[in-house]
Amino acid sequence: MQEKKNFQRRLIKLIETITSGFDLFLALALLISGLLLVYWATYDIFMVFVGETTLQKGILSMLGVFLIFYAVLELLRGEITRLNGGAFSLKAFVGLAMAAVIRKVLIASLAPEDIKLLQTLGFLLLCLGFVYWVIYKVEERPVQITQ
Repeated sequence: MQEKKNFQRRLIKLIETITSGFDLFLALALLISGLLLVYWATYDIFMVFVGETTLQKGILSMLGVFLIFYAVLELLRGEITRLNGGAFSLKAFVGLAMAAVIRKVLIASLAPEDIKLLQTLGFLLLCLGFVYWVIYKVEERPVQITQ
């Protein structure tokens, strides 16, 4: 019986160690993603200045990159908070989804003849905004412990 408990403790300790490694890998991957996004934004600016991209498309592309950068930054902050013992935040993931949809709206707005796509994206953005607001309100409210 004691041998079984020792084995379980060692197994749990091994799993915790591996999980910590995965957490650090995730944080590092998010950091590298952020650095690559800075490179992407710089490249977009360069392409506008050399005339390879129109100003309108370049600005929309840069805005899309900055939205993704914002989302990666929020995910990285959330991961750092979680690594420091904080709670897991769904707001970061809903914010990421909103940033992706907003980026898609910016790209789709270059071809306004696809009105159904823009309407669908607008409705999706409205739903995500509502979910974000609900999560914000729930996380803002202090937890009450009843006995």
